Amino acid sequence: MKTFILIFVLLISASSFADCASALTNQYTQDSAAFQLSEDEVDDEIPRDTVEFAKQAIYSLQQNLGCQVDKLREQFANASCQEVVPGISLSKVCYVEGRSGYFLVSVDMLENINIVFNRFD
Repeated sequence: MKTFILIFVLLISASSFADCASALTNQYTQDSAAFQLSEDEVDDEIPRDTVEFAKQAIYSLQQNLGCQVDKLREQFANASCQEVVPGISLSKVCYVEGRSGYFLVSVDMLENINIVFNRFD
């Protein structure tokens, strides 16, 4: 019985992951996709130029796309933020690696969060 329950849970989590990957790639018709969120969709107490902010933005995006975020909460491996142009804080971009691809997260001057998802091969 325990084996059956374990297999059932694994199938459900794999299904929710696949559903999210499908939503991020427009039903697998695109390898990359760009999304935009309002800064209001992320906790305003988290500093904008941090990995934690980027992860929270991705969680909000996944939630908006109908992903089961609670099951995917631990999906990120590598993550870092860096200025594209050294010394220009507005050029900061965060790289966050997930199971099926990676996200590039930046914030513009109009209080928008720009997220680009690129699927792994």
